[in-house]
Amino acid sequence: MPFSIYVVGENVVTSVLFLSLGFAGIPYFVFFLLILFWIRGRDVTYVRRLSYVSPLLFIPVQALYLSAKFAMDKLSSPELTGLSGSILVSSVYIVVIGYAYVLLVNVGYVGLMKAHIIGREKGV
Repeated sequence: MPFSIYVVGENVVTSVLFLSLGFAGIPYFVFFLLILFWIRGRDVTYVRRLSYVSPLLFIPVQALYLSAKFAMDKLSSPELTGLSGSILVSSVYIVVIGYAYVLLVNVGYVGLMKAHIIGREKGV
């Protein structure tokens, strides 16, 4: 996190968001497009349920990205090892940060409904 403090200051939320983008920006964008395509035409209840498992669904996407990145890095540095360790560590990070995001989004959604800023959808 010291690098993120240098770049974005000492705001923890900003630092976490910045690190998340750097850590998984490309695979998350791919995941986002796949999920966006998948939920097209689905009701809000389905989308909310999907949000609860989305961090777990993202782990294989990140693992594929890390594997491809590792293979490209290994071409220039054949002595590299430790792919499985980095997938394991990233999986823990994905679960912790991913469920923090899920909690934030779902609490925000409920808060907006209770404040009557958005209406209650059928099936919620």
